[in-house]
Parts: sequence; structure tokens; C-alpha cells
Amino acid sequence: MLTPAEWEALRLSLWVAGCAAFWGMAAAVPLAWIVARRRFPGRILFDALLHAPLILPPVVIGFVLLLVFGTQGPVGRWLGAIGVQLPFTSAGAALAAGVSCFPLMLRAVRLSIEGSIRSWRRRRGAWGRGRGTGRSRSCCRSPRRG
Repeated sequence: MLTPAEWEALRLSLWVAGCAAFWGMAAAVPLAWIVARRRFPGRILFDALLHAPLILPPVVIGFVLLLVFGTQGPVGRWLGAIGVQLPFTSAGAALAAGVSCFPLMLRAVRLSIEGSIRSWRRRRGAWGRGRGTGRSRSCCRSPRRG
């Protein structure tokens, strides 16, 4: 059986993983929607910036997070003024884990959105409607026509 210290470590690990997954997905869904659905200048650069935590070493990610969210960083100073401290806390660990897993979530959600868009366009083509028409055709028969 586990000792109380081991139970506490397990509880903390599950809390950090749960927070990282929740907040990572909360950020990944709208950003994946923007990347998949919108065309704008700098889109490729924006997508590369969102995937940066995937290619950067973990030490660099941690250092950048410490610079930004540390007590002397721009966001950390503001958070310190309202009484929130992130460095070397479980909330900071959840933030770091969320930033590290964010690109994987973003990619999965973006591919799902792009796949559903392709499927929707194929169905519209099968219904005889082009891309530019505003009206869609129902796949069900009208009750009036019988």
C-alpha cells in the first residue's frame, strides 16, 4: 500500500495533469479553429509560433516561462500585485505542463476541424450544391410532396 507522502505525490501529479489538459484544451480549441478556418497574412508564422513549444527544448520553455511569469517578469509582476505567485508552485507546474502539451492538442483539434470541413464540402458537392451557394439541400423528403 502507498504511504501518505506517496498518495500526496499522486494527488498532486493528477491535479497538475488535469489542469494542464483542461487549460491546454481550452486554449487549443479556439486557436485551432482560427488556424483551420481563417486565412490571414502571417498565418504560417502564427501557426509556427503556436507549435514552438513542440520543437524547443524543455529547458528553453521553462526559462521563457520563468522570465515571463517570474516575480520580475511582465506578467509575474502583475500577478504578484493581485497576490498570485506561479514560479515553483503546483499552479506553475500545471502552466508549464500545459504549455508543453499545447501544440499536440492544437494539432489534433486542427486536423479534426479540417477533416470535418472537407467532409462537409464533399457532402455539399454530393447534394449538387457548390461552394458559393448560400442555400443547402436537405437530404430528407418533404412531407408535402409525399
